[in-house]
Amino acid sequence: IRAWDRSKPLLFCPAMNTAMWEHPITAQQVDQLKAFGYVEIPCVAKKLVCGDEGLGAMAEVGTI
Repeated sequence: IRAWDRSKPLLFCPAMNTAMWEHPITAQQVDQLKAFGYVEIPCVAKKLVCGDEGLGAMAEVGTI
């Protein structure tokens, strides 16, 4: 991201295990990206690759 042309929009789509998503450091990192003006496409709740059910799945392609 450091080499990103800041005149262009940057969208990010987080995806991870629910425990990782709910960790306070993740919230700080997402907040920092938003502070830079980047746009979050939020993750969604569903069955994750790890087998857990919960928040952390990447948004659907149509949403992205």
